[in-house]
Parts: sequence; C-alpha cells; structure tokens
Amino acid sequence: MKQLLLLALLIQLSQASTLNLKKVLASANNNKLTQAQEQERLYLEARNLADTASNPMQLYGTGARANPQGGRSRNEYSVGLSKTLAWGDTQEQEQKITRLKNEANLLEDDKKILNFHKWLKEPLSSTLFRL
Repeated sequence: MKQLLLLALLIQLSQASTLNLKKVLASANNNKLTQAQEQERLYLEARNLADTASNPMQLYGTGARANPQGGRSRNEYSVGLSKTLAWGDTQEQEQKITRLKNEANLLEDDKKILNFHKWLKEPLSSTLFRL
C-alpha cells in the first residue's frame, strides 16, 4: 500500500512545474481580458443604438359595416400611418447619456484590473507592513 501511494506521489510530482512571478504576471497580462473588454464595449454600443433608435412607421387599417336605422347599410374603412417623432436632438442626447454611462462602467472595470495588476507587482513585504 505504501508503495502504491509513493508511486502515485512520484507521478504527480514529476508532472508538477514551478510557478514564479514572471509566469503569474505573463498570465495576468494576456490579451483575453482586453479582448473581452472590447467585446463588451461593442455590445454596449450596439445596445445603446438599438435602445435609442426611433420606432418604425406603423401602418394600420380597420373596416366596419354600418347598419343605420332606415338607411342603406355600407362598409366603412379607415387607413392610417403612425410615427413617433423626437423633438430636436433628443435621440442624440439619449445616445450620448447612455454612452457616457457605459463608458463610466467600463472605466470602473479597467480600474479594478489595474489595481489587480498593481497588487501582483507589489513586493510582499510592503503588503505585509500595510496590514
């Protein structure tokens, strides 16, 4: 039994690798995080444009049959168009407000990432003395 445990331990140790600060920093500086941030930025911009886009023109129609007392029965029809119009530059202002909110959220995320990178690069001794 001891030999089996020893063999399993030796196999695990032979596959282990050392982890140093350079490897940690290299994995923290990979481009996957910046790519994810860029994708989120594009998504928020597309959502902003979709949310603030003007509604399309609507076409509606109705029909009814009128039966007046003592008169001839007739068909009545009604057709119309409906469109919501924004006053002045309301749509552009809404887009700008949403864009600025999205940018503020993304900057907060960038700040968290930079603080993490700073924490990785700080010497351990300065972190211990701060506590």
